[in-house]
Amino acid sequence: MSSAEFHRLLRRQVRKAGLDEQTIEKVGPLLAAVNEAYVSFDVDMENLENVLERSSQELFKANQLLKQDIQQKSKDLHEVNLRLERVVNNVREVIFQTDMEGNWTFLNQAWEEMTGFSIEEAIGKSFVEYIYQVQEPAAHFLQQAIESPEQSFYKVIKVI
Repeated sequence: MSSAEFHRLLRRQVRKAGLDEQTIEKVGPLLAAVNEAYVSFDVDMENLENVLERSSQELFKANQLLKQDIQQKSKDLHEVNLRLERVVNNVREVIFQTDMEGNWTFLNQAWEEMTGFSIEEAIGKSFVEYIYQVQEPAAHFLQQAIESPEQSFYKVIKVI
């Protein structure tokens, strides 16, 4: 095998080493084995690149499908939330939620109608702040929330 037939990387190494044709002939079997390893490595790399390219394409498609699914689920959730909000805001009783410290985290429209306070100004504040500021019967449901705070999550109070 002449040096012209060697793999490009082996040719470069032979040139760097400054091997003459006579030396190349003497170590020919070794260089042939090294050449075969370079060629085999190139084939392996090409196969690996093909596998990676197919995997990349599959991942891209899966990612696109997941994005579409998330968009659809988000749209569905938004629609459900709008319907639920319409229902909750049409209930005449106050529906509310507080955190563990007793701060309002959710109030429906009945809160404004019953107390005269806006939902926006009440959210994040403690329900205790409103006990002495609201008139009966709104004060009654606030007093009930103080007496049994464990029931103040997602609780519906009917005020007559």
